[in-house]
Amino acid sequence: MSYTPSQLERLILKFLELDTNRDEVVDRRELKYAWLNDGITEDEVSHWLDKYDLNGDGNITLDEFCHALGLKCDEMRIERYERQRERDGFAKALNPDVSIIASTMSVDKQVDITNKFVELLKETSGRPEDLNEVAKNLKDYLDKQYGRVWQTVLVAGSYWMKFSHEPFMSLQFKCGPHICLVWRTPCIERDSFN
Repeated sequence: MSYTPSQLERLILKFLELDTNRDEVVDRRELKYAWLNDGITEDEVSHWLDKYDLNGDGNITLDEFCHALGLKCDEMRIERYERQRERDGFAKALNPDVSIIASTMSVDKQVDITNKFVELLKETSGRPEDLNEVAKNLKDYLDKQYGRVWQTVLVAGSYWMKFSHEPFMSLQFKCGPHICLVWRTPCIERDSFN
């Protein structure tokens, strides 16, 4: 079965939610609890174990889960940490000049990226032709800070789009008259061709 980004993101969040003791392992007890209390069916429990318990020990580790879905474990650990900070009320505050249109990323990442955009805007003379440099510099920053391969688009006016992105790596926001769209494109590692 192939997952759309929103399905995949929901699946990741479900794994993080099921790992109630935060030991990076979803064990039979946690799955059974979800079966009894969260409306997960017995078939879904079996499906999870069949698909993600790669060594057949009755536990699904974060490493197994990420490997089965082609995800980077370090990024999922960061995502879990940032989302926990949000739940605990410690997320960074968004610049009041910025409004989020749509996002799948943590608030901490939203704040970092929008602050960088505001900083890059301030370095320009404000002419429309300077926005190409802002888009380029923001892309360079995102590639360096959050891994390759980012797309950056600056829009004036209405837009419609459909795109693929890595889990939790998509942000659309407005700052003054500027609308900025950024997302990290799924890419196949070069080693997979060898």
